[in-house]
Amino acid sequence: MTVDRDDIRGCLVDMDVIRNDEPLDADDSLFERGLIDSLGITILIAHLEKKFGITVPQHDLLPDNFDSINAITEYVNSKLRDNSRE
Repeated sequence: MTVDRDDIRGCLVDMDVIRNDEPLDADDSLFERGLIDSLGITILIAHLEKKFGITVPQHDLLPDNFDSINAITEYVNSKLRDNSRE
């Protein structure tokens, strides 16, 4: 299983971080645009863990992993690859 940018965008829409029709480039910073904050990242991580069956360890709680749709997509796919190797 892999996820794409549309999957992650859908998660952000489901969480009411963005509207479905809101313009947001895949590399736009969610933090800089004020779309997500420290509480929002916690909620996002819980959502990703549940939806994609991954676990986000404490040492991965870095802004670079969750700052944009592209970053989140890459991170989730890396966790899914790790899970498939186990």
